[in-house]
Amino acid sequence: MMHSVNYTRVKSHYHSLLSQHYTWTFGGGGAKQSNNYKLLSDYLKDGKGKIAVDLGCGSGFQSIPLMQLGYHVYCVDSSTQLLEELKENAPNTNYTLVETDMLSYTHKADVVVCMGDSITHLANLDEVELLLRNVYEMLDGLFFISFRDLTVEMFDCDRFIPVRSDERTVFTCFLEWKSSGNGCLVKITDLVHVKKGIGAWELCTSWYEKLGISIDWLRQKGLEIGFTVLAEGQDQGMEMIIFKK
Repeated sequence: MMHSVNYTRVKSHYHSLLSQHYTWTFGGGGAKQSNNYKLLSDYLKDGKGKIAVDLGCGSGFQSIPLMQLGYHVYCVDSSTQLLEELKENAPNTNYTLVETDMLSYTHKADVVVCMGDSITHLANLDEVELLLRNVYEMLDGLFFISFRDLTVEMFDCDRFIPVRSDERTVFTCFLEWKSSGNGCLVKITDLVHVKKGIGAWELCTSWYEKLGISIDWLRQKGLEIGFTVLAEGQDQGMEMIIFKK
């Protein structure tokens, strides 16, 4: 399919700035992998001989736990840097790296995951619906989705989000809503101060847009397509839904 403007902007943002700091912003990959292993293993048991697809895999927060559960994982992401990082961290060879966008990839699978806010990188609700339909066609099993709800606008200083800091790096996000409600677009500007020497700091900036999606809309759209809802709730501040086909 033709890439959207938002896809191009997201890819550029990750390449120029975010991929260099992505895993660090979560405190390293270990804690995220451990949390996701616990979550996934509550619903998935022996994956030997089965296929998993991780859409927007990043550096492997979901892919590596799926490998540990025995699945052969197709790790799909548009960031060359994050795929290379995943390759360095992979515990075995039970995976295939796929450098493309989420909407361009389909593969028959026993489980599909799209977690860690990846779904909000899509440009509009039509693209989200297309993703759901693509996954429905490729899936025979469970579909895990997690995302941050950006449908409620923040104002004034609440729009500054401290992400993480240490003695060498300070990472802050600034959020600007173009509108509010389901389907809104939020401009995310990442501000990264990097220490270059004694008393010397460099400011690195880049921006991209994320999509506001409500859990009610996503649930209803999934049901219309044919999924059933296995579970729903929150995981570390993100909305979480598990569809079943």
